[in-house]
Order: sequence, then C-alpha cells, then structure tokens
Amino acid sequence: AVGREPRGRRRRSMRRRPGIAGLQNAAATRDKFRQVGENVAKVRTDVMQEQLATFRSQLEEFARKHKVIPDSSRFHSSRGMIPVIQCGGPW
Repeated sequence: AVGREPRGRRRRSMRRRPGIAGLQNAAATRDKFRQVGENVAKVRTDVMQEQLATFRSQLEEFARKHKVIPDSSRFHSSRGMIPVIQCGGPW
C-alpha cells in the first residue's frame, strides 16, 4: 500500500504553541475579565450600601413609631450597633 505508514507508528499531530500574538490576546482577555470583575464588584458594593442605608432609615422609623428606642442618642452606639431593648414581647 502506497502512502501508508507502517503499523505501530502513527503520526502524532504536533500542537502548536501560542506565539506572541496568542500570548498578547490571552493577556488582553485576562485584563478585560479583570476590569469587568472590578466593575461588577463596585456595582454590588454600591447597591449593598444603598440597601443598608434604606434598611437603617426604615429601622429607625420603625423604632420611633413603636417606641422601641425612645431617643436617637441611645439608638446610635459607639460601635455602630443597635442596642437591643426588650419590650415585653414573646421573645
């Protein structure tokens, strides 16, 4: 048979290694993903801060309305935490 390789010897396809252009494209792709990741993290942080501010204002309003916390000076502690005041509920 003409053009056939002997048995036991198969031609191995050699995989080309990435050249300079391939390395540059990979670096550019990594940079784009990094930038997108940073943007997503910033947006998520901004949304979380907005939600926290809304929650805090709603909680303060609830506390004043239900007289859970009589004055705002006791509401804001030095650590930024809300002191728990037992108001005779089932908990």
